[in-house]
Amino acid sequence: MAHTGAPVEPSVVHDLLAAAAPPDVLQVVLDAAVCRLPADQCAIALDSNGELETVATAGDTALDGPGRRCGSALDHRSIVYHEGNSCLVADLTDTRRTTVESTGGAKSPRQERVRSLLCVPLGEIGILTAEATATGAFTERDRSWLEQLATYASSALDRFQLERFQSERVQSSIATNQSATNQTDAPGRPTDLDAPERPTDLDDRVSFVLNATGSVLWEIDITDESLRMYGPVNRSYSITPGRRYDFQQFIDEYIHPDDQASVRGKLEAVVRGETDEIAVEYRIQGHGTEKTRWFRSRAALTDRGGGVLIGLSTHITDQKRREQKIKGLQRRTAGLIRADSPEEIAQVAVDASGEALTLPLSGVYLDDGEGTLEPVAVSEAVHEVHGSPPAYRNDSGDPIDSFVWDVFECGELQVIEDTSEFERLGTRTDIKSGIIHPLDEYGVFITSSPEPNAFDDADVALGEVMAASMIAALDRADQKQRLREQATALERKNGRLEEFTTIVSHDLRNPLNVALGRIEYLRSQHGGEHLETAERALERMATIINETLVLARQGERVDSRSPVALREMVEQCWQNVDTEAATLEIEFAGDSGPTVQADRERLAHVFENLFRNAVEHGSTSPRSQAHEDAVEHGSTNPDSRTRQDTSKDGDPAVRIRIGTLDGDGIYVEDDGPGIPDDERDDVFDIGYTTSESGTGFGLPLVQDIVEAHDWEISVTEGRMGGARFQITGLE
Repeated sequence: MAHTGAPVEPSVVHDLLAAAAPPDVLQVVLDAAVCRLPADQCAIALDSNGELETVATAGDTALDGPGRRCGSALDHRSIVYHEGNSCLVADLTDTRRTTVESTGGAKSPRQERVRSLLCVPLGEIGILTAEATATGAFTERDRSWLEQLATYASSALDRFQLERFQSERVQSSIATNQSATNQTDAPGRPTDLDAPERPTDLDDRVSFVLNATGSVLWEIDITDESLRMYGPVNRSYSITPGRRYDFQQFIDEYIHPDDQASVRGKLEAVVRGETDEIAVEYRIQGHGTEKTRWFRSRAALTDRGGGVLIGLSTHITDQKRREQKIKGLQRRTAGLIRADSPEEIAQVAVDASGEALTLPLSGVYLDDGEGTLEPVAVSEAVHEVHGSPPAYRNDSGDPIDSFVWDVFECGELQVIEDTSEFERLGTRTDIKSGIIHPLDEYGVFITSSPEPNAFDDADVALGEVMAASMIAALDRADQKQRLREQATALERKNGRLEEFTTIVSHDLRNPLNVALGRIEYLRSQHGGEHLETAERALERMATIINETLVLARQGERVDSRSPVALREMVEQCWQNVDTEAATLEIEFAGDSGPTVQADRERLAHVFENLFRNAVEHGSTSPRSQAHEDAVEHGSTNPDSRTRQDTSKDGDPAVRIRIGTLDGDGIYVEDDGPGIPDDERDDVFDIGYTTSESGTGFGLPLVQDIVEAHDWEISVTEGRMGGARFQITGLE
């Protein structure tokens, strides 16, 4: 049956695979269940001497806690455990609303606060439950999701040395049998009438456990190195149970040649008295068509210094194969990190599916943006089965295309165990089973097989890991592509800017200089008001051209810096500006003031522009125009101050002050009119000015130079009531 609910999150699968011990697995399972389900409490119960005992809970501890037993055959949880099928109870007070996937059995509600119950088997060792105090809390989608989680948890637990727990079960069975020899069942303890009949004889109990787990109990007499084996040895080793064998001969005949030295070394260490316990993994050679199988053995001496070595061997072939798949997947997914394009990523994923995950029929289909999932990379086996790999169109009307698109658009994993169970698929395809992994907005990753039920839970889980890795790689590739496109666009813009500066520098400046020279000559010869006006207009054009060129060349980041003494720099810049109608106050400590690391030439542009803005538009503008000019050139509130000093033309002289900030900054402020709060964010925009004679380049140029040094600039109101520009982050 296909899993149609939302898939277990890849992060949960990853945490299960990374768990260091069984308790860690249980904790991951409970945390995920409480987070995903509308449950008041989630719990895990394990078989303990024929009863289910709650060993871990999460959520509302007032409902139950670890140690609670639920051994009655009439309890829904016992039915789930013994019959191996999940149970969904919408209302425990109404048995008619109970849905149990089982062949029958009595059902009774719990007379507790719990009203809704969702219970699934946890492999063959226990159950996983979700409980809620509200009725109808869980849905079939919740059931499907919890079944998947339990499957992953069971697979994760298989990675650990389960033979230790199996051995403890054998010892527990022995102890239980001995203590019950002269006793009857405890009074009042219910008998599980619906549970399978269990053996009562000690030998039968041991045999039952060994056969149920596929484990082999063995003993070696270290004095004569003879071996006896018990349990399903005819199934695992094709030899007779209980028969005496020469251990060295057994190694030569059954143990894989590459593992013989390791097994012999472990036994010799016991014989030499170096240890009384061993743990070893080895392969049993296949005979004829049989495949090589992996086993793990743990053993201990019955008494130290001699005697019999007793051990338990557990079949771990499936676990080893999973480990090999995981290692192969890790090696292959490293290639996803190096892949730069969706095509490379898809090919790496397909190769990994065939070689690391042993999924020969696989393909990656990406959305082309026009309603088609195109086959970007497919395995060779796909070509052999389909000839030309299929493309899935959203509007084709084909049932298979529609099925794949439904999975892509809903974004939920689809496991198809048998296509015959799906009416839309039926006989339309030779594929009998498959897994479709959505890849977010990019497309789908599909693995399939001509055989039904071809995929186990490990295939699903590892496929999800691969899909999550692909999504991360595709996200990274998409980001890289956007960055490349942005870099290309920026390069084109820079090229056009370079062409522009060349035109301004040569094609405009040269004829402008010629015109200025001619006008100067005519003025010297003839004079005249019109020539003076024309000269001012041409000088204005020259200023605009110069500021434009400086602004265009300020985009580069400042990498080369040298120490700059600010007092000397400020005084020099002040001399470069027409400051007849202004006074400067320098509030630096010491003769040279602070020293900063900067590009000297570009830093000079900062001070010159700040001074020029304040001087030209603070000292020559009439009061009625003062506010308009302040926006570009750095003045503040027109009524904030009465100036006493004047220029030779009678205009009030602007006062400018420069000093240091506490920490790592400097400020430049004046006593002119002000910049309203709602316009302060606009003053650094290129071309923004409220003056008819302004270029709108001065303050943007200052900001560009400041940011090229990795500094910051802001504008506020100064102590003198005028504008205050603060530059911070100086070194």
